Amino acid sequence: ILAPLFRDLNLAENKVRDSKLPWTILRSTRLTDDPATGKVMTVGPMDPPPHRITRADLANHVVSLLGSREHFREELTVGTA
Repeated sequence: ILAPLFRDLNLAENKVRDSKLPWTILRSTRLTDDPATGKVMTVGPMDPPPHRITRADLANHVVSLLGSREHFREELTVGTA
């Protein structure tokens, strides 16, 4: 059931990687509805993933990255330390 989903996700990410536009691919760990902790951690694709993350922490982190060049052309997993 999930194979087509992951195939489509891989195709979409490849299109992003091939783009000449600036990009950052963010993948979150498991999302929770808990209050924000402010303890966000990002790791590269080869690193062990961090712990689950609150929706509020993820949203705040995404907003903090907007307009930043810090992670251009990087793939990151976002979670809680």
